[in-house]
Amino acid sequence: MERQLLPACSRLVGHPVITATVIIDLAGLSLRNFTLTAQRLLSTIAKIDQDYYPEHLGTMFIINTSWFFTTIWAVVYPLLEERTRKKIIVLG
Repeated sequence: MERQLLPACSRLVGHPVITATVIIDLAGLSLRNFTLTAQRLLSTIAKIDQDYYPEHLGTMFIINTSWFFTTIWAVVYPLLEERTRKKIIVLG
């Protein structure tokens, strides 16, 4: 994102773009299709983003959540740094 997306957006609008708004649509996510591999991948991506690129996240919206996500989120949320938690908005 830092090397390609943000510079491309900056060129398009004619001024520096330094943050991104992320929308994650969880429609259709269930326990059945949330495999261990998917869990590990998402965990790794979140850790890298939080540790190396925290300044690039403007706001993250997580939409169309289910009871399944709510259960997982209750465990994950306290593990996030405060500055990251403030940028995430969950909309059921």
